[in-house]
Amino acid sequence: MTTTLTNLINHPLVCDPSEATQDHIISYNPATGEPIAAVRRQTTAEYNEQVTRSQAVFKEWRMLPAPKRGEIVRRIGNAFRAYEQLHPDLFLQEQRIHLEVESLRDAS
Repeated sequence: MTTTLTNLINHPLVCDPSEATQDHIISYNPATGEPIAAVRRQTTAEYNEQVTRSQAVFKEWRMLPAPKRGEIVRRIGNAFRAYEQLHPDLFLQEQRIHLEVESLRDAS
């Protein structure tokens, strides 16, 4: 089963693998080998702009109190867990099966 992630991500650099050109890198599901999405390669200038923007945002992020940063990270984890139920085969950790990953998370 292939799901078009542009519906989930809605990002201009991401497209359906069937629409990929040589300017894209295709990401594959490690469990099934099926293509998941394609991501457009960026130019050096685009990449450098992203690095500069990321550095600026990091300066803001580090000024947030640690409990606030922790809350944000917890929310991100919860969002991933919601999608994990829909696409458990995408949430492999070091090629471990889903149930093993689940038991490791519960143990920690």
